[in-house]
Amino acid sequence: MRTPELWTHLHLDWPAYVINLFLEKSGTRKIAVHFTMFAVTPGWSGKWPYDALLETENSERVETLDISFCQPDMGFLLNIFRHTFSRLRLISLQYEDLDGEPELPLPPSTTRSWISRNVRPPRESFRTFPELTYLEIEGGMWSHSTIFELLNLTPGLEDLNIYLSNEDRAAIFGRPALARESMAPVHLPSLKKLRLQSWNHAEMSLLLEFIEAPYLSDVDIGCEDCRNSGLTH
Repeated sequence: MRTPELWTHLHLDWPAYVINLFLEKSGTRKIAVHFTMFAVTPGWSGKWPYDALLETENSERVETLDISFCQPDMGFLLNIFRHTFSRLRLISLQYEDLDGEPELPLPPSTTRSWISRNVRPPRESFRTFPELTYLEIEGGMWSHSTIFELLNLTPGLEDLNIYLSNEDRAAIFGRPALARESMAPVHLPSLKKLRLQSWNHAEMSLLLEFIEAPYLSDVDIGCEDCRNSGLTH
C-alpha cells in the first residue's frame, strides 16, 4: 500500500483522519475528490472534514471534483467553489432532488470535462472555456438561448451531450419555433460526437439546425415523440 497512486481517490464524507491519511499517502500526485451531500442538520456548527483539503496547498492537486447533493446547505456548497482548483480537469455536479435546479458558480476556465445534471450556472458569469472538450448537460431548466450562449464559449468542444428532461419546457421557455427567430448558428469546428435527447422533435430540430459541426461523425438522437415526427435516429 505504499504506491501513491492507490491513495488518489478520496471521499469528503469520510472521517477527517482518513482524508488526512489519503492526502499524506498520495504524496504530490493529482487527486480525485468525491462527495455525496445530504441536508445539513439544523444547528450544526462543527468543521467539515473537507477543511483539511481546502485550507492547504492540497486544493492545487485536485484534478477531478465529483459532487452529488440533495437539499444541501448552499452556503457550505458554495464555499467549495470559493477555492481555486488550478489543476481541475473534470467537474461533475449532480442535484438529486427533482424539485428545482439550483444555480452554482462556473467551474475554472481550465476545465476539460464538465458534467452538469440538474444544476445551472448563472448566465451573468459565463466566460470562455478554451480547454473544454467534453460537455454533458442534463435537466429541464436550460433555455435554448442559455445552451447556445454556452456553446459559443466552448470552441474546442469534441463531445457534446444534451438531455432536456422537462416535458413542460414549451410552457416555460416558449415554443422552439419562436426561439428560432432570435437565434444564430453556433460553430463547433472540433465537435465529433453529439448526443441529443428531448421531449419533442421540434426542439431537437432546433438544436440540430443551429449547431454547425463540419467534422461531426457520431450522432445519437432520442426524443419522446420522434416516431410520429419523421425525425429518426
